[in-house]
Amino acid sequence: MPWLMIRVLLLFYMATSPIAYGQELPNYSGKWNLNLEDSQLEAAWTEGITAGTFQIEHKDPHFALWRVFTIKGRNKKQDYQILTHGEEQKGKFRTTWSMVWQEDRLYLTVTRKGMVNTVEYYLTEQGQLVADERQTSANVNYHNHWVFDRVGE
Repeated sequence: MPWLMIRVLLLFYMATSPIAYGQELPNYSGKWNLNLEDSQLEAAWTEGITAGTFQIEHKDPHFALWRVFTIKGRNKKQDYQILTHGEEQKGKFRTTWSMVWQEDRLYLTVTRKGMVNTVEYYLTEQGQLVADERQTSANVNYHNHWVFDRVGE
């Protein structure tokens, strides 16, 4: 009986996924500038942020992001490359990363001993990129709703 249930659920997922309907998944490639007015930032480390840029190269299943935030006059850089197949991958600083499609949104999960950070990436009807980030740990919990405007390819 469990195998039958698994097959039914798998068939249901395949039939209702965006790919089954011929819908194209979003491509997040491009240069994106932080829209501070539309963003809602809670994390203490974001205090004093005045600018931010994402540069994304996305050709599924490859996703690469270069980020620069200007905080209190200093540039803070980060970059990562990941596959969107959902399997765990080892990252920097003893982290484990995974990225997976759920409908037309990409979900990034980063875990490290006692900490989970999730980011939901999606495009709005206005063409903005949203990176909805939540971090939970014993000491630090926050929800950052990052909004970016496309400025180029």
